[in-house]
Parts: sequence; structure tokens; C-alpha cells
Amino acid sequence: MTGPVVPKGLPPPPAKKAPPPPAVTEPTVATEPVSTSTTSGPPAPKGLPPPPSKKVPPPPPPGKGPPAPSPAPSAPAATLLDTALEAKSALEVKPVTPAEANPAAANHKTEHWQQLAQQALASGVWAAKQDPKTGKTYFVNKATRKSTWNLEKQLYTESINK
Repeated sequence: MTGPVVPKGLPPPPAKKAPPPPAVTEPTVATEPVSTSTTSGPPAPKGLPPPPSKKVPPPPPPGKGPPAPSPAPSAPAATLLDTALEAKSALEVKPVTPAEANPAAANHKTEHWQQLAQQALASGVWAAKQDPKTGKTYFVNKATRKSTWNLEKQLYTESINK
């Protein structure tokens, strides 16, 4: 059921009108008079004369322009080259060794190759010898007669070249 119940024969009650919304008044803000000049920039403070207008000279006739500006003093060529090289080196990607990237993993891998070198020596495939001139130890593969100063590195190189 919608609306009030009206007995038969009586006119309906007048409809209630919603009150009009309150009038909204904008707050008054003191504004500067709008200038029609073509100068740009903030208006001059009250009581001061306006800033001088920037006059743009008319373009020169074709073929007759202002004299070319003198070139700006340049830096010595060596300074420019140094600056360019520094910028280039800052952009280059420098390779990172596995030890630099992850020292813990590098230590683990180093231990792995040390163990393999010990096994290669123990198996008799590689033999440790001493250089008579320097006293440093080098390693010789008995089957191939190949020698190396760093057995771990040699074993690694052979493993990736297979």
C-alpha cells in the first residue's frame, strides 16, 4: 500500500512538496582586474607600476639576419674525451666471476675441484712434479703427457670441453 488512505468521496490530500534547496552563494574573492596586455608574468603588486613590456623586434627581411653568434668557448678536447670515456665505462657491464657473485657457492665449488684433483692424483692419472728452477709444483697427465700449473683449473677446463 502506498500513500495515505483516502475515504471515498473526499478529495485526496495535497501532495507534499520538497522544500527548495538552500541557495548556494559563492564566496566573494577579491581578484585583480584582468589585463588584456600580451606581457606574461605575475601582475605587479598594488601601488607599483606594471613591469615594462617585452618588445619583440620584427623579423629581419629575408636574407638579412642578425650576425651569427660567436661559438661558445669549448673545453679542451682531452677533457671532452675523458668525460666521454668515463660515461661509456659507467654504462658497460663488467663481468663478474662466480666467486664475486656468490662467495659461498664459489668456496663449495673450489672444494669440489680440490677433491677431484686429489682423486686424479690418487688414481695415478695425474702426477705431481717439482720444477727444478722455481721449486713450484706442476702436474703431468701420464696418458696425454699434458702438464699444468693448476690441476683444478685443468680438470674444470677438460670437463667443460667434453
